This record gives sequence, C-alpha cells and structure tokens, in this order.
Amino acid sequence: MFDKEKLEGILRGKERWEKETVVKSLERLPEKGMFLTSSDIPVNRLYTPADVASLDYFRDLG
Repeated sequence: MFDKEKLEGILRGKERWEKETVVKSLERLPEKGMFLTSSDIPVNRLYTPADVASLDYFRDLG
C-alpha cells in the first residue's frame, strides 16, 4: 500500500531521530517505564507508516 522507498526513508529518519534527539532528551529526563494499553499491549514511542506497511485497507479494515 505504501511506496517502498518512502518507507525506507521514514525508517532512516526514525533511526536518526532516535540517535540524535531521543538520546539527548533521555540524558536529561529518564524515560518512564513501559506504557501499556488497557489490554496490556506495549505502546511504542513513535508510530509511522512503516508500522502498517503490510496493511491492506480492504482486506484488513474494509
């Protein structure tokens, strides 16, 4: 459903953000514990289109 090159760019940008921005922030303010949904599913720090790259709208949501 998504352009492969754009998804790769998003993943590279996320990695860069984690290394450059998140690390600096965590040095000042430590991260809290793991966040969970009410169903005890872990919540990621950031979601991007890469997290739903295999989503087929009609098959999965239609």
